[in-house]
Amino acid sequence: MVQGLKHLKKNNILVIQTAFLGDIVLATAFLQELRKKHPKEEIYFLTTPIGKQILEKNLFNLRIVSFDKRKSDKGIFGFWRMRNYLKSLHISEVYCLHRSVRSVLLATTIGAKSYGFREAALSFLFTKSIKRKYGDHEVEKNFSLLKMNDEHLTNSSGPTLSVQEQIRPFREPYIVVCPGSVWYTKMWPQEYYLQFVKKLLDKGKSVLLLGQKSEEELAIGQTIEKEIEPIYKDKFKNEIGNTSLHELLYFIKESEAVISNDSSPLHIATAFQKKLLAIFGPTTKELGFFPYSNPSLAKVAELEQLNCRPCGAHGHSRCPLGHFQCMKNLTVDMVWKKFLELDLANTK
Repeated sequence: MVQGLKHLKKNNILVIQTAFLGDIVLATAFLQELRKKHPKEEIYFLTTPIGKQILEKNLFNLRIVSFDKRKSDKGIFGFWRMRNYLKSLHISEVYCLHRSVRSVLLATTIGAKSYGFREAALSFLFTKSIKRKYGDHEVEKNFSLLKMNDEHLTNSSGPTLSVQEQIRPFREPYIVVCPGSVWYTKMWPQEYYLQFVKKLLDKGKSVLLLGQKSEEELAIGQTIEKEIEPIYKDKFKNEIGNTSLHELLYFIKESEAVISNDSSPLHIATAFQKKLLAIFGPTTKELGFFPYSNPSLAKVAELEQLNCRPCGAHGHSRCPLGHFQCMKNLTVDMVWKKFLELDLANTK
């Protein structure tokens, strides 16, 4: 359940974030600032099994508590076991970055002061809550929970990760392309990705495809591989669904640049301060999940003029209006023009 559980003290601190991988990556900015504010306190981070993996070698001296809410900790009995376990840790303060009913109840029923967002379910149970400011980045929204109790805090650090060395996929510099997403409408069409990868290879770049082992992403990878691999065998690898989480992190960390939809790889690239081209369709900057990077490192390709954007806080399984213009009208030439702004060698 928890790594390195020894010598429990009173006045321990708990942070809860059990959402998607990208949310957990962005939470590392909050954890970094919390550690600065509390250099000697015991800090526990309640997260998902994949969150535990990504922070296994964390930089903040955390104690990671894994909450497998979809399997072993599922349902009321799993909730009650975790609630009792957290109560035994002598937590004095809880920061709840997640807004679900389950997370709020865990934060507010263990006998500690609790801080969270007013938009969360059952937020009236928090000791103190704050409204999430529309237009702020998710990193800044999380940081506002710390500022709520300390007005002297200024700006938040960006997300940061560490990873152990793995075997590089290429000896030479390479570009990571992540064409997938949990949401269909967040994915730039696979035929556009195919054309884009061909342009990269024609410029002499090596390309590594990365993604999850889902039916949709595997199909995208296989389509691109079928068209490209016989011609560019030594410069192209499709590793969608074939990597461990640590390998994915390392491959992104060692890359020359990353191309990604609005999905977790863009936040991982940001955490490693990589050059990044993010492709946005149904979601916009105002929702708070654009690259939290220096503008010289990250570029965004999008159709700003479409008045139907954003069509929701997340993506959808299909376009609500049926036309999918936010992605279909975002042409390969438009995205390539943005890619050139990254100023990589030999891409002009």
